[in-house]
Amino acid sequence: MFREPKFLVATLLLMLLSLPAAAQQKPCFTKEARAAAERTAKVWREPDPAYDPVLGYSPDKGPVKGAPEVDGAGLAKPFKCIANKDPRPGSGTTPKFHCSVEGVADEDGELIGHKVKPHFKGQSKEKRNGEIYGEFLSSRFSKALGFFADDEWVADVTCPDCEKSLTSGFQGADCYRAIHARGARSVIPPQVRARVRGGPEFLDRDAAVLRGREVGRDEWKKEAGYHRRSLAETAMMRLKTIFSDKLKAGEWKRQVTESRVRCAAMNRMTSLGMPQSYAV
Repeated sequence: MFREPKFLVATLLLMLLSLPAAAQQKPCFTKEARAAAERTAKVWREPDPAYDPVLGYSPDKGPVKGAPEVDGAGLAKPFKCIANKDPRPGSGTTPKFHCSVEGVADEDGELIGHKVKPHFKGQSKEKRNGEIYGEFLSSRFSKALGFFADDEWVADVTCPDCEKSLTSGFQGADCYRAIHARGARSVIPPQVRARVRGGPEFLDRDAAVLRGREVGRDEWKKEAGYHRRSLAETAMMRLKTIFSDKLKAGEWKRQVTESRVRCAAMNRMTSLGMPQSYAV
């Protein structure tokens, strides 16, 4: 007949009771780690009633340290900076520069860095990149409503050595090769004076160049569905600006759920902010 080992159970209970309370109830996170996690998880706070979306800051508190000087209309004045090499790989199709203004440092004496996205895209000033202005207005409106967003400005920046801090080349071939390798279709507007390159990876680009010459860039964008792609890119920018560009969950299934929750929350906020239109 089998008998339960009661003496073993009693021994284990004595061992557990003899352990100090701190060892039995060891916290999973420190207070600092918990506070940092709560800060990163928070996406909204009570809006500052004095915040001026035109200036990009509250006149009572002043601009953030390192912010470019702006005029009364909120336009940033031109400034000159020096390149900073960022070791992180770039993302997106638009190249970015990393630079700092000489002499402008934080409390630790480190130069305050800026990430600059060119809004000319190598074109004339009359054909500016509207994506820049969309991101700029989105960040200002988000902060005015109480959502966390990066500080962004539209300014003319002079950086003689910033080519070495480029995250990606202008209209680089690597982007077209990656799109071709995935069997996708490129909807990237070529530069105004672009020429036909030739090669299977540039078929979509060369077709865009020839069609743009025939009907004009604006008509090509309508035919190619460029504006729909631009809206999708703007939506992803809003999603990352409001909820961060990183997922908190570690497992794939939970990451999918987290992404869907974020999309549902953003769609809800968008629907609440859209006006009700009626035919008159």
